[in-house]
Amino acid sequence: MADNLVVYKRGEDDDPDDPLLNPAAILLGGQVCEKNLKLAQDFVTWMIEPNGGQEVVKSFQKPGTRGYLYTTAPDCKKQPKHCAGW
Repeated sequence: MADNLVVYKRGEDDDPDDPLLNPAAILLGGQVCEKNLKLAQDFVTWMIEPNGGQEVVKSFQKPGTRGYLYTTAPDCKKQPKHCAGW
């Protein structure tokens, strides 16, 4: 079935308003136990670093495909409206 797939519109990462973006999201729940809180906070910090987790997100591909699956987080310095509430 995937061989019959036709791409009519391909999203790009240049426009954060592109409706075809597939952003990966990370949430830190409010009920993380005290024992794991620092680890969880460090993981979230690593995930939003351009040379950390964002590199993993940017390069993630489904095996056997050419395209990338997720869009990286917006650069909050260049696009602050896309980071409201962060």
